[in-house]
Amino acid sequence: MINEQSGNYPAGDANVGAAVRLMGYNLTVHNAYFRNTASGTTSVGVQIGNSGVAPFYYPWTVTLGLKNSAGTVVRTWDTPWNLRTVQPLTIRNFPEWNAGADPSYRDFGYRQYFQHTVDLSGVAQGGYQWVMRVKNPLEAVSASAKKLRFANATQQADGWLGLGSVTVGTGGGTPVTYEAEASGNTRTGGAVVATCGACSGGAKVGYIGNGATLVVNGVPAGTRSVTIHYLSAVARTALVNGQSVSFAPTGSWDTLGSTTVTVTVAAGGNTVTIANPTGWAPDIDRITVT
Repeated sequence: MINEQSGNYPAGDANVGAAVRLMGYNLTVHNAYFRNTASGTTSVGVQIGNSGVAPFYYPWTVTLGLKNSAGTVVRTWDTPWNLRTVQPLTIRNFPEWNAGADPSYRDFGYRQYFQHTVDLSGVAQGGYQWVMRVKNPLEAVSASAKKLRFANATQQADGWLGLGSVTVGTGGGTPVTYEAEASGNTRTGGAVVATCGACSGGAKVGYIGNGATLVVNGVPAGTRSVTIHYLSAVARTALVNGQSVSFAPTGSWDTLGSTTVTVTVAAGGNTVTIANPTGWAPDIDRITVT
């Protein structure tokens, strides 16, 4: 036992609660990304940080939802997001590391970006709130099972976290943005995620090319207009789903540019692949698909 007298502390003691939080994860959704008006297929993204001292260890499902004005969840979508990848932003140095005064800390993790595409078909027009929650499997067994809570002011008692308001309209769909660094994408070779102050999600994917690729997953099949938002201090080329595309220099590796191409997205694969087998491609912030 860590403390054999722990049973003597009242369950509602605020200091006890604070001490417990200091021993584990502390997850916060720092940003949410979505269109204020949407219809058809749209995407929802969140940026999650962990200011605690440990990761979240369980493979619990993260679910997105829509709440109407009465507070009723009218539609949900399970995501493939893995909260176990959200590592603590800082960790304490061990004395053996000889890092200076004790205690001292060093940067460790970073805010992770997650994105998921949802289909709003069948959702009635009107105003809603985007919400998300993490499913505790024990909730299916007992109503008293604890719900995972985020350290946000918009965390609700029923376990749902409010992300923001959206108006669902009609139409054949809106352009969908896919962040390059989203966890649902696939990077091969030496392609890596790097921080980027100019980028929409605060990060980009670099070192694409010379065999390394970026594969954006979950793109609707068909002939698509794809706008690629990129950064490159020099002229670069890349293959986008096998089609050669030229990228003009943007001025620096911290300056954004964009180019639009028409590509075919194969059914079943539903991917947009950016590659260059013989040279370097630009760094990629995101793509927008219509």
